[in-house]
Amino acid sequence: MSEKSTSHYVFKTIEEALNGECGKTFWASIRNGSLDYGDKETLFGKHLDEDLTFDIGNNRILMNLDLKGTILNFVSYGETYPYDHPFPGVWTQKYYQHTKNLSYKIKVGAKTYDLKDLTDDYGVCLLGNVLPVTEFYVDEKVQIKLIAFAPISADGAVRPSAAFYGLFIKNISGEKVKGVVYAPESSERITVRAADGIEAKPEIDYEIRSGKSFWLPLVLSAVPAEDALKEISKHGSIEWLRSTLTYFRNLTGDLHMPQDVYAGEFLERCLHQCFNATVMAPSGEIAGENSWGSYPLRDEMWMKDFHYTYMPLVMADPDLARRGILWFLKWSVRFTGRFPGGVEHSISNSLAPVGMAAMYYANTGDKKFFNEHPEVKDKCKWLLDEALSLRKHDAFLVASRFISDGGSAGDYHTGSNIFAWYCLTAFGRVLEEVYNDAETAASYRKAAEKIKKDLAKHNIIDGPFGKQYVEGIDADGKLPMKHVAVKGVEDPAQVPYMAHDGEESDTTLASFYGYTTYDDLPLHNLKKFALSEHNILYMRNLHGIVWADPNSYGTTFPGYISGLAAATDHETMSGQDGLLTRIRRLTDLDGSIWWWPFTQWKTTYRINDHPARGLGKCGWASGVFCCLFISQVLGVSYDAPSRTLSFRPFSPSSDFTWDGFRLGESSFTASFRREASAVVLEVTNLNSHTITVKHQAILPKGKTAKSLTLDGIEFKGKTSTDSFFESKVVVLEAKAKRGETSRLRVEY
Repeated sequence: MSEKSTSHYVFKTIEEALNGECGKTFWASIRNGSLDYGDKETLFGKHLDEDLTFDIGNNRILMNLDLKGTILNFVSYGETYPYDHPFPGVWTQKYYQHTKNLSYKIKVGAKTYDLKDLTDDYGVCLLGNVLPVTEFYVDEKVQIKLIAFAPISADGAVRPSAAFYGLFIKNISGEKVKGVVYAPESSERITVRAADGIEAKPEIDYEIRSGKSFWLPLVLSAVPAEDALKEISKHGSIEWLRSTLTYFRNLTGDLHMPQDVYAGEFLERCLHQCFNATVMAPSGEIAGENSWGSYPLRDEMWMKDFHYTYMPLVMADPDLARRGILWFLKWSVRFTGRFPGGVEHSISNSLAPVGMAAMYYANTGDKKFFNEHPEVKDKCKWLLDEALSLRKHDAFLVASRFISDGGSAGDYHTGSNIFAWYCLTAFGRVLEEVYNDAETAASYRKAAEKIKKDLAKHNIIDGPFGKQYVEGIDADGKLPMKHVAVKGVEDPAQVPYMAHDGEESDTTLASFYGYTTYDDLPLHNLKKFALSEHNILYMRNLHGIVWADPNSYGTTFPGYISGLAAATDHETMSGQDGLLTRIRRLTDLDGSIWWWPFTQWKTTYRINDHPARGLGKCGWASGVFCCLFISQVLGVSYDAPSRTLSFRPFSPSSDFTWDGFRLGESSFTASFRREASAVVLEVTNLNSHTITVKHQAILPKGKTAKSLTLDGIEFKGKTSTDSFFESKVVVLEAKAKRGETSRLRVEY
């Protein structure tokens, strides 16, 4: 382990580790024939089926475990190669190696238990809200637990192509217990060894005195296994467990939301979903995504899905960010084949690496990476110049044939141009501050200003709730006419496309990009429109947005995230019919969300035998949720070049403390709480350098600030005011040195 890999975890024994705190929301068990689970709001608690898996990996390895601890899938990955998919959009393929159904049998005294065939008395929780731990309640003499994890050094630098599948047996009787463990065996695709000096054999005898335990840390490695086993052998199983938990704690921070435990734990699970969807080749290069989320279904990879899945990782793991930028630079433009290729095929796909590179710089201020990779500058400039050459008619708006696997709505597609605005603006900064190319940067900023001006001119209309953006519009100012399969119509005629596509996420992220604010009225009205009867793609009975044939597919999950962007208060976010509540009800027992959570949508809540099941879990929606929730609900963003942390907590469902979260290379703790007549914002600087904290305290509707206290002293210095919907906002900047906490209390 490197010097940076100091662990947050101090357990010394595996028993101490396995007795650590599990997540409160996402767990499930079968006891006495009945299903019990964490969050009683979820519709997935109606029944247990084979699709439920608890997933864990380290990018090189992925495992999917069922509720009995059986590894249904053990997956390792190879390189990326091109793919001329029969659908539009940008696609690639990857090689992956797949082993199924790995499990233990255990003999306790005279009784033998095949764990994969048990019908009762077992359950899974998530240690640290991350690692699946299975406990069995089948024998009165022993306590049996399984833990599965793919090891990572705490700094993320070391990710062996291997995983631990550990079995823990404790004698809870008053006498000695003898037995045998029947371990999974090596095959042509997988090598089974053991750590901690234990010899792995098909049958492993044990003898345990009363109150003592037996720990078998098996190591499962993809073939060829030599390098992975050599790396694993450098440390013991407990040290690997400490470092792996520390890595994930660094990735997500530790978010506590006391009045809305679901929301805090769900954010962490969404970050894990994005992480487990990302795959790495033996070379260490990113090899794309595990289509589509943390479940291996296909070798094809969908660029648009991976783009949104990857964005929160660009903020949270700088090493993954650097590797991902280089991968997207290579693959983001579709080549000519079944469809015309080039940047015009899909603007938002083509510009994905530009946006990631700009986001990486804003979060890290890292100039070294860009100077070591001049191809980033050259390719990003080429992509932006090509995009700017695709303007249509008289407006300064770029044209795109497809969004991804669907056609662009109209001549001027709103989301594509918002993303183009972001790429021009944010990468222009990279050109100026890293490459000293102020001239090109200025020209890109000017182009971005023209795009924003013309979007406001052409793409805002009078909608059912007032002025709103539309999905897209034609050059003549009319809504495009499209064939849309909606509301059970078998052969629809062309209709004006007054719609919000559930898979249109760049308008959802407009405030994250900095294009406009979360409370911008035309944007807010678009999101309010998205999950309303006025959207011709909306399905009232499912409270979501249809994709393709509604009688077959039901709703697509990114649409629920689009709707969440319309939340304004506790009731619209977390009330009985709140927008986050709708997401909560469709969150699976492990914290995953599915591309299409409904099948035979009138009665059930899980894709089973339907062909749509092939898309599995939804990294796209998880990634968009992370970006939206972090930047707009928790209200946190960091500009590394200026060392400024902006803190504007909205969070209508709960106060919160987010301990040790990371943005780029920097770490912070932030908290927000409401008192009877005050709001309190705190930021702790966990870095070696001084930062500027830009506090932005949103007051309750109708309230004004009576007094301000900064770090316990009445503040009489410079402040400014802003607004958020109908509330006033107090804005104040302060410095925080290494280890210092900047605390603002605003009485009203």
